[in-house]
Amino acid sequence: MSRKSEHKVRSTRLIATADGTPMTVAMLRRRFDLAREAAGVAKSEFQMRDLRAKAGTDKAESSGEIMQARDQLGHKTVVMTEQYIRNRMGKKATPTK
Repeated sequence: MSRKSEHKVRSTRLIATADGTPMTVAMLRRRFDLAREAAGVAKSEFQMRDLRAKAGTDKAESSGEIMQARDQLGHKTVVMTEQYIRNRMGKKATPTK
């Protein structure tokens, strides 16, 4: 027996506004720029593309396998993934307690 969804699908886009309106690239860019400005971060120091590289870096670190980062980022080669996440991995520290 299948259950009908109780929620209406308002958008097939990955990112939508609170009312379900699909967010355009310009809308997303504007929100990102405003958030960066509110945080006091210079545009030259943090850009939207840095989020994707950070996600790949986190995947490589958490899984211990660059292949999983490669798959997540959709790269065909590990070499590309290595270039993408290079110099982003931080030193690991253990908690004090």
